[in-house]
Amino acid sequence: MSYDQLIAAQRELLATSDTLEEEISRRKEINNLIKQQIELQMDVQKWQREIADVALEYEKGTPDTSAYESLIAAKRTSLQTDLDTIEARLNWIRYDQSDEAKQYRGSKEVEQEIRDKTKQWLETYQELASIPLDVLNDKLDILEKKLDLLEKSKPNEWGAYDQIENYYSSNINYLEQKATLIREQLEDVSMLTDEQVQDLVDQLNDVTVALREAQINLLQDQKDYKDSQYDAIVSKVNEYKDEIQDAIDAIEKAYEEEVKPIQDVNDELERQAKLEDLLAAKKSLAREKERVYRSGIGWTYETPRDKRKENAKEIDDFYRQDRLDDLEKTKDAEIANLNERIEQWDLYLKALDWRYNEAQRIERDRLLAELFGLDQSMSNADLQKEIYDRIFNDMTKFNANCEGSYKEYIGIFSNFLQEYTALVL
Repeated sequence: MSYDQLIAAQRELLATSDTLEEEISRRKEINNLIKQQIELQMDVQKWQREIADVALEYEKGTPDTSAYESLIAAKRTSLQTDLDTIEARLNWIRYDQSDEAKQYRGSKEVEQEIRDKTKQWLETYQELASIPLDVLNDKLDILEKKLDLLEKSKPNEWGAYDQIENYYSSNINYLEQKATLIREQLEDVSMLTDEQVQDLVDQLNDVTVALREAQINLLQDQKDYKDSQYDAIVSKVNEYKDEIQDAIDAIEKAYEEEVKPIQDVNDELERQAKLEDLLAAKKSLAREKERVYRSGIGWTYETPRDKRKENAKEIDDFYRQDRLDDLEKTKDAEIANLNERIEQWDLYLKALDWRYNEAQRIERDRLLAELFGLDQSMSNADLQKEIYDRIFNDMTKFNANCEGSYKEYIGIFSNFLQEYTALVL
């Protein structure tokens, strides 16, 4: 037999009451049955909500689905039903003019039930009021997980310029979604406490700051990437200049190696000729005579003394200079030997530096290939040739344009310079 049937039966018995005491007892029994019926109804609603909460745990990861929305709607309806039931009971106790209500208002337990039902109403109302926040938090949690996954997927170094835009577009989009959800919730705070409202405001401020930081980081990373491309261009041009200088140095070295033996022969021939001239002059002086008067001897013929002394001095000077030249050559040879060893070390360091910086060179070439829109799967030789041709042709056009206004010429770097200027200025 249901509660409605029991209550109806008790009402029929009420009409047959013979005494006031019996009537009061039966009215009390009817009221107890009504209270039990209400409690049972609310317990059933509570059990149903607990079952729905379990289902919600499985669906909260997809808060935009119809299944999730259906469970939330059912929970709202259940809580609202409980509120209506509690309010109806409280109104019956306080304001109903039936004999049953009047009799109950005079009983001892009425105040306790009013306190219990009021407390129950507040708890139910708070649970109902928390539903929008629960839904909001579920949606925010999903966006936060997406942001975490996005952050984990962020490379330590950008592999392409488009990657920067793609990453930050997703990042900014998720943050804007979070901000929109919080703003929508703040449009109606009638069921929220001051503390809950303040918490939402704080969350919105945090999201707004994160959004601004993401926008700034987007521009900074794009600028840094363009800086890297610019550095790659400058570095590549310097490589070409170094190659030209190496070629010049090689030509000069080859020239020196070719000319030096000839110059040495010429120097030796010149030295021998000078010595022969000095010795011939000495012999010639020995045959040259002049008439001079010598005390105790009288007039006689002899080689001019001044010329003889001058010739002897020239010969001494020649041998002294010859000795100095030998010492200089010996010194130069020893220094050249040491310099050759230094050059060998420099060559070793240059090779070591080349290997050490190879990764950076490869990255710079990748940046240039991306900038020029080249197929990076081509061989390194073809890639290097294509990069060189692009830069060389642009330099040629630039030089041809110098007679006009060179500032108007931006060549193959047109898009790069426009984007870079937009980021920097």
